[in-house]
Amino acid sequence: MVQHQGEGYGAAVGPGHHRHDHRAGQRMDKIREARAKGYEGDPCPKCQTMTLVRNGTCLKCGTCGSTTGCS
Repeated sequence: MVQHQGEGYGAAVGPGHHRHDHRAGQRMDKIREARAKGYEGDPCPKCQTMTLVRNGTCLKCGTCGSTTGCS
C-alpha cells in the first residue's frame, strides 16, 4: 500500500485503487441524490438512469417506462 503525499492518515491506497475509490464515491453520490428525489437508488437495467420507483413489488423506470420483470 502507498500513502500519497498530502493525504491524511488512513488514505493509504494500493496502485489503481484511488481512481476506483473516486468512482465508488461518485456512484454513492448518485444513489443518495436519486433517493433524495424519491427514487429507489438503483439504475434501470434498460437505460441505466437512476429513476426507478416502486411499483407494487416491482420497480418501474420513470425515464423509459421499463419494469424489473413484473407485468
